[in-house]
Amino acid sequence: LMQATQLVEALSLKGTDQRLAAFLLHQCSMSCAGPSEEVFELCITRRELAKLLGTTPEHLSRVVRRMEKDGLVQGMGRTIRILDRKGLQRRAET
Repeated sequence: LMQATQLVEALSLKGTDQRLAAFLLHQCSMSCAGPSEEVFELCITRRELAKLLGTTPEHLSRVVRRMEKDGLVQGMGRTIRILDRKGLQRRAET
């Protein structure tokens, strides 16, 4: 019930940038070897990720490009590298 409530809150109250930043931080906390090596593989396709975040694949691509331009992440296909964890955390919270 708590997870369902958090999901509804995230989808209705947060923008795509915030939802993606939170998702990436969560995935890194589950998959990354440590703070010095913040690289992980997405276990789902970008289309599935867009559906999970409640957006379209096209909009998700624009958000990822914006995050790359801002120096927060680097995306190489399914491989994601977090470049600025604190910046990504700020993005997730705003």
